Amino acid sequence: MRATALLSSSSVLPLACSQARAGDAETIAAINAAAAALDNAFERQSAEEIKRMVTADHIAVTPYYDAPQSVAEQIASLPELKYEQTIVGAVKVDDARP
Repeated sequence: MRATALLSSSSVLPLACSQARAGDAETIAAINAAAAALDNAFERQSAEEIKRMVTADHIAVTPYYDAPQSVAEQIASLPELKYEQTIVGAVKVDDARP
């Protein structure tokens, strides 16, 4: 069975978004660029690039994995990866701090 991966910048880099202020175009552009680069690395199944772009303690929790996966587990599953992506809209950054 082949896994289907749907990656989006809102799920890939949530911590970066929490640091941004709403309307900060430069930060939003950087987040978009980083998410696109990571998506591209997964699409090309480039294990070395993926390792460089995520933290060593990264854990992926998504509906298409049976359980949380470490970076090593994600990389090991690359041969079964059927990459698809649906962009549903522009990235919106909200500053929820009081």
